[in-house]
Amino acid sequence: MAVDKHAHTQGQGGDKAALATARGRRFFFGANVIVVTLIALALVVAVNWISQAQYKRIDVASSGLFGLSDRTKRILDESAAPKITFTSLYTSTAPDKARDKYLPRIRDLFGELEDYSDKIEVRHLIDDDAKRELIDRIKAKYGGKSGEYREAVDLALGTWADTAEWLTATAQSYGQLMQNRQWISGFATFAKIQAELTRDLDDLQQAHREVEEAAGGQGLPRYEEAKRKIETTNSAIKGHLEEAQKWFVALEKAAAMMADPQAEFAAASLGKLEELRPLVTELQVTIGDPADESVPDDATPVLQSFARQAKILSAWLTAERSRVDEFVGANDVVSGHFMWAVKVNPLVQIELPDVLSMTQQNLDEWDQQIRQALGSGQPKDVLQSVVRRLRQVGSDVANNLGVWDKQLQAFLATWQKIDPPSKELLEQAKAGELFTAQIAGLTEIETKLAALPELKMEDTVSKFDQDNLVVVETEDQVQVIDFDTMWPQSDPMGMPGDEDIERRVFNGDAAVSAAILALGHKEPFATVVLTVYEPSSGPPQMPGQPPQQQPRYGPIPSRALTKIRERLEQSNFAVKEWNLANDEPPPAAEGDRPNLYVMLPPAGPPQQNPFQRPPPDEKNFGDAEVEKVRAVLKAENARAIFVAGFQWPQVSFFGAQPAVYGYEGLLRDDWGIDVRFSQRVIRGVPDKRDAERYGVSISRWGHMRLNSFNEDNPIGAPLRARRCLFLDVCPVVQAETVPEGVTIDPVLSVPATGGRSEFWAEPDVIHVIRQIRSPKSDGTVVKSPEAVDPPFTVMLTAKNTETKSEILVHGAGMGIVDRYLDERVMRLGAEEQISFDPPPTENGELLLNALYWLADKPTFIAAGPVTAPPVQPIETGTQHALQAFTIAWAILVLAAGGVVMYVRRR
Repeated sequence: MAVDKHAHTQGQGGDKAALATARGRRFFFGANVIVVTLIALALVVAVNWISQAQYKRIDVASSGLFGLSDRTKRILDESAAPKITFTSLYTSTAPDKARDKYLPRIRDLFGELEDYSDKIEVRHLIDDDAKRELIDRIKAKYGGKSGEYREAVDLALGTWADTAEWLTATAQSYGQLMQNRQWISGFATFAKIQAELTRDLDDLQQAHREVEEAAGGQGLPRYEEAKRKIETTNSAIKGHLEEAQKWFVALEKAAAMMADPQAEFAAASLGKLEELRPLVTELQVTIGDPADESVPDDATPVLQSFARQAKILSAWLTAERSRVDEFVGANDVVSGHFMWAVKVNPLVQIELPDVLSMTQQNLDEWDQQIRQALGSGQPKDVLQSVVRRLRQVGSDVANNLGVWDKQLQAFLATWQKIDPPSKELLEQAKAGELFTAQIAGLTEIETKLAALPELKMEDTVSKFDQDNLVVVETEDQVQVIDFDTMWPQSDPMGMPGDEDIERRVFNGDAAVSAAILALGHKEPFATVVLTVYEPSSGPPQMPGQPPQQQPRYGPIPSRALTKIRERLEQSNFAVKEWNLANDEPPPAAEGDRPNLYVMLPPAGPPQQNPFQRPPPDEKNFGDAEVEKVRAVLKAENARAIFVAGFQWPQVSFFGAQPAVYGYEGLLRDDWGIDVRFSQRVIRGVPDKRDAERYGVSISRWGHMRLNSFNEDNPIGAPLRARRCLFLDVCPVVQAETVPEGVTIDPVLSVPATGGRSEFWAEPDVIHVIRQIRSPKSDGTVVKSPEAVDPPFTVMLTAKNTETKSEILVHGAGMGIVDRYLDERVMRLGAEEQISFDPPPTENGELLLNALYWLADKPTFIAAGPVTAPPVQPIETGTQHALQAFTIAWAILVLAAGGVVMYVRRR
């Protein structure tokens, strides 16, 4: 068999060449993979190095609103503090405050703060030892700021210690005088002073302990509490000592006069007694002895003589009582002696001069009776009977005046028998040695306290007794954010017991901005004056029912604005109230701080009861109240917000009364703004079957979404991308005539649409409601012929160029009450499943922005961060499962690649 050698040789060469080519390709691809891997590794290293060197953090959430608000950022930017330290003290394990549940969001907030500003330092403390260290640090910080308080406390405690020692000795000394029945113990006032000194000693010792505990006990010093306790106790004791000193001085002066028997009062009194005795004797002789039963046959002369003598004695008694009262009025200390009192019976005691008055009144009464008896022609036996009774009267008069005679002499004599210990006290009083040193010491404390600066530390100190706190510190100031401020209840009126419902929302951004504001601003930006008209009047009553006086509230009661008040105070505004129903002027502006008036809808007239006439003094909002507001707005640079909204007509058993809005005329005439308070803005659901009909959504009825703010107006611009929900909105539009010098700018509008609009302003809301309630209703309604289609505005600003006054008229303002801001928003999902969204807090943001605008603080106008659930950390068990799955998946991929490589190599 022949063999083709050439072909064989050629075949072997081809296999070797192919093999070499394959090996080269494998080397090429392998090297390529290595190079690419090295490049990728280098890129990863480079990117990580760059990210560490040039760290940037970007909020990629919807509209860039998740995180810190612009307002908080601006407040941080404007803060002059070189460093602000945020410390979390979330140590609670209670189910409703568990740190594991609430601390992660605090960590996120702190991270946002730390990433935004280099001046922020954050700490997280989790045990009591760390908390004590924080308290010690804050105590030291306050120690420098509150040095004057410490000095005042030390002064008070030192002075009180000396005063307590003096009180002990003095009270014992006075008690000994009383026990020994010395002359001065005969005065009830002296016994009262001794008892007061004993009580003051007990009170002082108790106050000493309380002040020591408040200012130097465990935890932070409660200097404000200590100051109040010192003021109260100091004032009470000082007042008692001053009264005692005044009494002793008066007693010494009286003793100097009364000790001399020839002194005017004593001598005159003894002389008057000499006059009295014959007058009494003459009265008794005139009428006869009570033991004598014989009476003259003609009793008329006897009665006439007695009446004349009684009149003389009565006049003397009146004059004498006047003389004694004049002396006692100038020397009232004398009336405190026990001998200046007379016991009528074991239970009744009267002053000694009252004996004169009682006797005089008795004589006058008998004089009248005698005149009547003689003038009416009474028979002889009746007149004789009167004589017998007058004999007893004469005896009683003699006995009473005998008591006066005897006791007055004894009273005068006792002033001439003052014992040495009593004289020593009187001499000390004359020399000014009684109580003077103690009063001076207490006065020094009082002066020191009055000069103390305002510390504003009490609220901070009290919060350290609570769980879950955030402490915000600068170099010399501290603010504490408590748990309820950081995590307010989302639905305070919700049903208890349902643990599946989250009842708290995160308010960290607003709480932090408020704390930083408080640290950086000692004075509020402005004073917000909540202006109401809430007269006290009786509600309609049925005939026969008594009237009941109670306040009559408007659509937005002042008592329902607790949340707004808190939000304003947190935002560095002071808050006051002005009730136009009271006869009082508006609150005066404090220093350079302007007043920003928030005019709430005034209370309308009460419902009339056809069975009753209205009270003649029934108060109603009228021209007088409007003129008060007009006078405020005519002032230069006046600022005000008029809160308005749809006003429901008053419907009752007695009929319907049209709605009223008290500021309608003022806004139209002075500012060219028409508040259409009788029209309600409705957002319906267009019916696809009938272009004239609309469905009515329950959620839209109570929480109408509207955020078409004017982007050129700073008040609402930050809220354009936010969920803004309103209640009972009414159109607020420019009037046909605008006064000269007034310019108007829209803030919030209901815009026109190219096609069919969901919105309209309905003047006949009752008709709409009746359509829904009709048994024939299919769930849709037809607008009334008077309905107004958009476009129209619901919020306007106006400026008077002459006075430079500015106002905002808020036609969507009915949702600022606590009930609306507190309640979570119900939402219907698939298959009508109910869920709840957070409360519409944007209403508060909108009002706050308007006030910042009026206060010329536009940099603080912003929108808070969107309330959104944070990304929760992965649980440990889930982490392990994910790690195992990731590793197993990687191994599986590598194994598959290895198998493919092995097969291809063969």
